[in-house]
Amino acid sequence: MCQAAHAAHEAGIRYGNPDAISSVVVCSVTDEEELKRAQAMLEYRGIRHYTFVEDDIGDQATALATEPIEGADRRVLRKYPLWNEGRSRPVPHPEGMPGGQGRDDL
Repeated sequence: MCQAAHAAHEAGIRYGNPDAISSVVVCSVTDEEELKRAQAMLEYRGIRHYTFVEDDIGDQATALATEPIEGADRRVLRKYPLWNEGRSRPVPHPEGMPGGQGRDDL
């Protein structure tokens, strides 16, 4: 979830409108490959976005956030389920992250 906040912050800096209120909707993907497919789909549709890359785990893409989108543009994301703490879970890097973050045994 932290990476999603990083991505949303960066997208807000780049594409935000300080005169409007934006909503945050958090969707989930199964892995980095699915995240990259979502990124490619957004690029194809011309929807600006920011992809957060975590340098602590080998420059892995871990989250993305779009510019504020409305109407039909919102439909391109409906195939991705909403994030749900009960069923969505981060996939830890096999080596863990510095300070023990991302390790299954903690």
